[in-house]
Amino acid sequence: MAETRRKFDRDFREGAVRLVRETGKPIAEVARELGINAGTLGGTGNFTQGSVNMDAGTTLSPGAGPGEVGTLTCSATLNFSGNLAIDVNKSLGQSNDFIASPVGVFNNGTGTVTVYNRGPALAVGDKFYLFDQAVQGGRHGLRRL
Repeated sequence: MAETRRKFDRDFREGAVRLVRETGKPIAEVARELGINAGTLGGTGNFTQGSVNMDAGTTLSPGAGPGEVGTLTCSATLNFSGNLAIDVNKSLGQSNDFIASPVGVFNNGTGTVTVYNRGPALAVGDKFYLFDQAVQGGRHGLRRL
């Protein structure tokens, strides 16, 4: 039997992110309070209060939704132990999702980076920069795509 996936409108998604930012509660706790899966944090914009901590089993996905490239900025430390879902489309002005954290980005786990090509075929030599600086920690260094 196929799994039915719920869809949430932009106001709901922005409100959920705002609750995490403003209350300082962990993402999983806010998700439980809203009755949703704590699996993915996504969006375009800025986290301006405090560090963002992504637990193991969660996914960070910049952009307003699947196929929509965007930038997610965290003004404090970004700590992730989970996964990253990145959209690329080299036909756009901004060719890929981007994560900025001037204080630091730390990989504290063994999650995976999944890249979804949403545009023309990729070619040898295509480059996409996913972070504004080197990612610290983790089992493996950042690899070029």
